Amino acid sequence: IQLSGGNGMRTGSTFPSRVYIPIADRCSRLCVLHAAGNRPTPGKEIAWLVLQYADGSHARFAIVGGKQVLDWWGPIYNTDAGPGRYPTDPSTELAWTGSNPGIRRRAPEYSLRLYRTIFVNPHPEREIVGMDYFSTLSGAAPFMVGLTLEQESSSSNPP
Repeated sequence: IQLSGGNGMRTGSTFPSRVYIPIADRCSRLCVLHAAGNRPTPGKEIAWLVLQYADGSHARFAIVGGKQVLDWWGPIYNTDAGPGRYPTDPSTELAWTGSNPGIRRRAPEYSLRLYRTIFVNPHPEREIVGMDYFSTLSGAAPFMVGLTLEQESSSSNPP
């Protein structure tokens, strides 16, 4: 799901700024595979995930540049010359890297990057009817490649 960023709104992007995802399930954690285009500003909220529960309540999770995502084009190495190239949220990790002809031609030292962030559902007992995925229109263009709902195991000793 590609959302618009603030730059896209100014340049006539046709990507939406909000998408609703029906869910109809319960979960203890949400795992999101995502990144952003247009270099998210570190510390700036670029998107929100808002869980809509069946009882009418909701829970909101911020996606922050530098914390949960970096630009989807970039280095996958760290050096002493500058800040790390990995998000700072301990619930986020670099999940996938790849390449394509465009990045090999324009920035051969870079890779395509996707990040996995785990968000803990504050109300795992409540049914989630859906989730809103919002862009804050900050300039960065957030996108989500995958969403997995995880159920907490009822037993610590599997059969």
